[in-house]
Amino acid sequence: MKLDIEKLRVVAQVGRVGSMTAAARSLHLTPSAVSQTVQRVESAIGLALFERRPHGMVLTDAGERVVRRVSLMEAQLAQLENELRSVAQGRSGHLSLGVFPTLASSLLPRIVMDFSKQHPDIALNVRSTRVAALRSLVASGELDLAITWTYPWLTESSPAQALRTDPTVVLLPVGHPIGDEAGPVNVARLADEAWVCRSDGHEITELLHRASAHCNFTPRIAMLANDYQETQAMVAAGLGVALAPKLSTTTCRADIVVRDMDDSVPSRQLHLVRPSNRSSPAVEPMIELLRNLLGD
Repeated sequence: MKLDIEKLRVVAQVGRVGSMTAAARSLHLTPSAVSQTVQRVESAIGLALFERRPHGMVLTDAGERVVRRVSLMEAQLAQLENELRSVAQGRSGHLSLGVFPTLASSLLPRIVMDFSKQHPDIALNVRSTRVAALRSLVASGELDLAITWTYPWLTESSPAQALRTDPTVVLLPVGHPIGDEAGPVNVARLADEAWVCRSDGHEITELLHRASAHCNFTPRIAMLANDYQETQAMVAAGLGVALAPKLSTTTCRADIVVRDMDDSVPSRQLHLVRPSNRSSPAVEPMIELLRNLLGD
């Protein structure tokens, strides 16, 4: 037995309104078409669905079961339509977001809390890793959206939208001679300092070498640190000074001083990056929130 849902819906409507004429009118069909549909369904299942009486159609036990089940299916289809519409409009669904560690340790809690409050029906999954890995995850489609960054000598390979500038600052130990001076610092003022830099070819170390070369000095590297927490600790200990993106100082030790740099040292640019071949509807609500929270 093979049942046709559209034919069963015609049967159900006849059962609801009690006559083929009224059912035909509500379904925009002819009474003949409705009658033939009912006969085909009865023939297919081998059971009578109605008792024909002078004043209308009365459902048999089989007919009542058809009406009840069709009504449930129609309700489920309506629910599915609402769910799909919600997904298409970005009001529900799933979103995978990639962030880099300094953003994860500073602004990510606010992003997660605000997004969950504004879009409770969107399941959010977050991945924190280095920028190079974020780009690979976006390219492979494992992330719907990522926040990345570049310096002037770097470009994004995936479709990107500029988000905000993250200025470069210098970290100094408390009591450093220029710690209390007003105004931004020129990197040439720090030519005689020892430096705490990031290891593994990190771009902040490349930034120092480029800026110092432009000012005709070679920086003396005292330590290559694994992250900005180590960097802050070693600056506080007096091992040297350090360049850092301002975002990394959102959580800052009390025993260091943070000073803005002037244009002798470039800043990094934050970007929103998404896959080039697809886009989850839930991406747009996240982009709107990120622009409100992080936009210049």
